[in-house]
Amino acid sequence: MKNQNLPLLIMMILVLDSFIHSAAAEDFILQSPDGNLRATISVQNQITYSLFWKQKQFLAPSSLSLSLNDERTLGHQPQVHESSYRLINEMIAPPIREKQAIIHHIGNELTLTFTSQYKLLFRAYDNGFAYRWITDFEKPMVVKSELVEFRIADDDALLYLPLLPDRPDVDKFHCSYEENYSVLSMRELKPEYIAYLPLMVKLSQGLSLVITEADLQDYPGLYLSGHTQTAGFSGVFPGYPLEEKMNGSEFKQKVVTRRADYLAETNGCRTFPWRVLLLAEDDAKLIENSMVYCLGTPCVLTDTDWIRPGKCTDDWTIDTNLYNVPFRAGLNTETYKFFIDFAANFKIPYVMLDAGWSNNDNLAEINPQVNFEEVRAYAGKKGVGLFLWTLAMTLDSQLEDACRRFQEWGIKGIMVDFMDRDDQKMVQFYQRVAKVTAEHHLMVLFHGAFKPTGLRRTYPNIVTREAVLGHEYNKWSDKVTPDHI
Repeated sequence: MKNQNLPLLIMMILVLDSFIHSAAAEDFILQSPDGNLRATISVQNQITYSLFWKQKQFLAPSSLSLSLNDERTLGHQPQVHESSYRLINEMIAPPIREKQAIIHHIGNELTLTFTSQYKLLFRAYDNGFAYRWITDFEKPMVVKSELVEFRIADDDALLYLPLLPDRPDVDKFHCSYEENYSVLSMRELKPEYIAYLPLMVKLSQGLSLVITEADLQDYPGLYLSGHTQTAGFSGVFPGYPLEEKMNGSEFKQKVVTRRADYLAETNGCRTFPWRVLLLAEDDAKLIENSMVYCLGTPCVLTDTDWIRPGKCTDDWTIDTNLYNVPFRAGLNTETYKFFIDFAANFKIPYVMLDAGWSNNDNLAEINPQVNFEEVRAYAGKKGVGLFLWTLAMTLDSQLEDACRRFQEWGIKGIMVDFMDRDDQKMVQFYQRVAKVTAEHHLMVLFHGAFKPTGLRRTYPNIVTREAVLGHEYNKWSDKVTPDHI
């Protein structure tokens, strides 16, 4: 009798299971405060989100998931335990002025809490949209992959993409982030094209999107490639570095020779980077957008009065070439004092001593042509602060000692150069530098750096970062033209 009823029992269980999953399928609506932006988050067998601007769809259902090495995939067969909405309405006063002295941070947030110890946060602003993962696992985890999609619902969109170049000696994910932007139609986008962020999409309806990320910590940076199935983009990440080697001679740096088939080794209880879309009908408004700053972790410093950003001279562009001076120009005491006089005369608060003031491989070994005590004393007498150039690999090996020494010397800040990566290890390096320099009251300029992701909100001593095709390229290249993007 039992054997005869077993098939019927199995069928009933399957039907009931199908009903439960069907009943669990839900759509959640999130709107911007002004109502122009609407997001539809659909939770079925997978999680997708769609975006509408003034009732017109511009992002088709785009999937998201997070796969771990223990075969768990967050976002696969998800079950919502709880959902909640809240209004974010706060005034942020950056300790170091940003685009606005006071930023009105206002938006609507949806939190979806799932039964498997993870959450998704979605935010809708009048000028953008963002989402992020949050996990609450007790043990450390290995993130194998992350599914990121931006399915653009407009085949006629125009794209502005900084494409990664092919380099013969390293993989694609070694880049100084100083490429020209290529202008392509959506139909020209190919899966083999990989772009770093931010990138821009100009929709035929007139709306502009800038895709980027925010609050990038202890995780690799996001890149986008052409979607293999539809118009739009898929996320691509540099794998975790397993092996590195020394590259270069004068300016050495570590390059990755072997990457893991996973992205990150990280804590199980954490927040992940925000995936961000900035929106504007007027492109000029994109420049005013402060979303990335607002999405960054709030400032962790209790004292910021010592942080004083300002203009800075840099001798590298002209190779310290000076004419009609009563000394031999070069990397020496007299030349540095000349630049200090120049800065004092024109009320420029800082002078950068670029590469050459020390041994590039040892920040404690000062160039014998430079009387550093004399230069420091002269700068102090003239009321000019000094910044020092550092090589990232050298700084990393001497970080604590170098920063302590710089503080003792009265140095105001440092440039950190030749990172050219944003895998998890390099992102961790940025965080270490930000923390240790802040402890020693040093401002920081990152050179050849990946995109801003809000670290400056957390550590406002990160006064700027440079990753543009700038004036320095005129020394060896014709890439910088009046109409370069």
